[in-house]
Amino acid sequence: MTSLDKSFIILKKIKILNSLCKNILFVFLSNKKIILFKTSSNIYKYLQVPVEIQVIIKNSFIFLYTKKENITHLVTFEKVVTNFIKNINKIFSKKLILKGLGMKIFLTTNAENNCLKFKLGFSHLIEYKIPASKLQFLINKNTISIKSENINFVGNFSSKIRNLKRPNIYNGKGLSYKHEKIVLKVFKKK
Repeated sequence: MTSLDKSFIILKKIKILNSLCKNILFVFLSNKKIILFKTSSNIYKYLQVPVEIQVIIKNSFIFLYTKKENITHLVTFEKVVTNFIKNINKIFSKKLILKGLGMKIFLTTNAENNCLKFKLGFSHLIEYKIPASKLQFLINKNTISIKSENINFVGNFSSKIRNLKRPNIYNGKGLSYKHEKIVLKVFKKK
């Protein structure tokens, strides 16, 4: 897009990293506006642009335009784009620790899919299918480390695993994040 209506105003200008200048595209797909970024590991990441925002990519800048009544949408989208550009080549990780006697984590691989099996003190094993995304795992006897380039995949997957057995408020047994501080309640003494 090179021409804009006079009803649009310029509000935000975002600087693009020099390594990303050649690897950025603006695409229209079936009434959707998408900004494509190619990372250093040749993976394409994208952001969908809201309908009320117009985008122009020139030199090493992304210009965002909108009407005056949609300024709040523009400000939030500008923050999303700057965080996206800042973290485009980062690898995010979360580490979960399993506390408790007899609790273990296993990784099983089949021809169709990979599966995590948890022994969490219930009368049965809990199986959790690993999504077919770019997640990396490092599993020890009682710890699991989840890594990916997408922060949403890491956060969602780790929270789903943690919700299988949240830490007990009296003795702290269960799945918890590595640096999570659990405040334990005191038992009543008779």
